[in-house]
Amino acid sequence: MRRYSQSLDRRHTVDAAGSSAGGCGAALPGKRVFANGPVIVADCRGEIAGFLALSADGFVTALYLDERHRGVGIGTTLIREAKKRARSELKLWTFEHNGGAQRFYEREGFLPVRRTGGDNEEGLPDILYHWRSEPLREREA
Repeated sequence: MRRYSQSLDRRHTVDAAGSSAGGCGAALPGKRVFANGPVIVADCRGEIAGFLALSADGFVTALYLDERHRGVGIGTTLIREAKKRARSELKLWTFEHNGGAQRFYEREGFLPVRRTGGDNEEGLPDILYHWRSEPLREREA
């Protein structure tokens, strides 16, 4: 299985209006799917392998990888691209039951800073993660 490093075949940024640099058809024409910031789309040999949506206030609002493209470094590439764009800090929520996501984010330097009992649309317990380019100290987390 091929491992991806910092580059994919192509990365596209889909703007908030749904148009795409590079002709990627990841957004619905005329629809605002993620209206608060860029969507970074990972393209692998002509297929959309995944995407990351980043809000203007530094939240990763979505990170999705197609099952066929998991475990080869695409998620790492997407989250590192988000870190470059955010420069100083990122935040994101993940569900408490998603241990794989928690391990991934912690490997990428995110720290859990808050837990809820399900104060979200799904009513499921979740965890707020925070990453800073300058690492958080325990008392800040």
